[in-house]
Amino acid sequence: MKRFMILIATGALGLAVGVLLPLTTLHRESPQTAHVQWASPATTVAEEDAEADVIVRVRIDRVLPARVGTIFALPPASQKPDVKDLVIPFTDSVVRVREVYKGSVGEELLVMQTGGLLSKTVRHPLINTYLEDDPIFVTGGEHILFLKNISGDQIHAKGRQLYRIVNGAGRYDVNGDTVTSRADFPS
Repeated sequence: MKRFMILIATGALGLAVGVLLPLTTLHRESPQTAHVQWASPATTVAEEDAEADVIVRVRIDRVLPARVGTIFALPPASQKPDVKDLVIPFTDSVVRVREVYKGSVGEELLVMQTGGLLSKTVRHPLINTYLEDDPIFVTGGEHILFLKNISGDQIHAKGRQLYRIVNGAGRYDVNGDTVTSRADFPS
């Protein structure tokens, strides 16, 4: 749980500094890329395997609307008419399991990603962002995912079963016989 809280804090800080603080860039329909440092340093398949609870090949059945993760209310002096809270969107997707390489899961999983599209409210502007190496899933897409089970997490998964990728290296895109990684591995 402590590592997950560090991941959330690191992600929140990365999004705040890289995407959310320059508020003028948020008022766009096109998604903005966030560059973050993942809490997990795993970069090899063996390292990802060691951290993953489940490794699966999936097809994205449904991408749910983004939900708000309110980080904190901005101090009154920092607030603007439509910017009162610093928020981060989270998007959950329903995935159909095609193959299981590690662990035991049902035919369907719910996978959380940081980012998504949040409509403008009186508390925050339109926000449309995603992590560079984990763009929001697209219905019909196929992936091999190294997942952590975060079911029961008090922030994201209270009373429900939920998974997230270990880090950007834990997501592989599948297109026919081609499998590619989006992660930018250190040299």
